[in-house]
Amino acid sequence: MDYIAIMDYRTSAYGADGTIAQAVGELAYASQKGKQVFIGLETSELPDEDLLEFQGEPSAGLPQNPPAGPLVFVAPQAEAPRLYVVPSHQLATFERLVRQNGTDLKALLYWPVTKTISVPGNKLSFAKLGANLLFEAMDQAKHEMMAFPSFVGFAIHHYESYRELLNR
Repeated sequence: MDYIAIMDYRTSAYGADGTIAQAVGELAYASQKGKQVFIGLETSELPDEDLLEFQGEPSAGLPQNPPAGPLVFVAPQAEAPRLYVVPSHQLATFERLVRQNGTDLKALLYWPVTKTISVPGNKLSFAKLGANLLFEAMDQAKHEMMAFPSFVGFAIHHYESYRELLNR
C-alpha cells in the first residue's frame, strides 16, 4: 500500500486514548516503511457504545457454571459464523435460540467478558461538539503528528456530516 487512513475516532487530541496516542504506533511503523498515513476523524452522530474485553482461548459448548457477567459466543453457521453477547442470566434463552437455528451446542465457542468500557458517542464524533472543537483537536494533533514523516493529514469520514457541521 502506498498510504492508509486510520479511523482514529476520538474528539480529544491528547490523553491516553486521544487521537495522538491512538495513532503513534501506526505513524511510527509507516514512517519506517516510507508510507503515508491519513488520520480519520468522525463528524456523523454516533451512539454511545460498550467495548467488551475478553482474551485467551475460548471454551467450547455452554458453560456449566457461568460467571456473573456477560459472555461472548461464536456460533458456526453455514453462511458465516455469528457473534452473540449474552448476559449470563439469559443463557437459557440463548440456548433455545441456537437450538432452534440448528446449531450444534458443542460447536459453540465462548469467552467470559473481563471488562466493559462505556464509550459515549461524543468521545468518538464531533457531530454534537461543533466545528470549533474539531479544528482545535486537528490543530493540536497536527503539531504532534508532524514529527512523523508518514503523517500527511486528516480524512473526514462523511462529507455530508462535515458540511452540516460547518454550516451550524
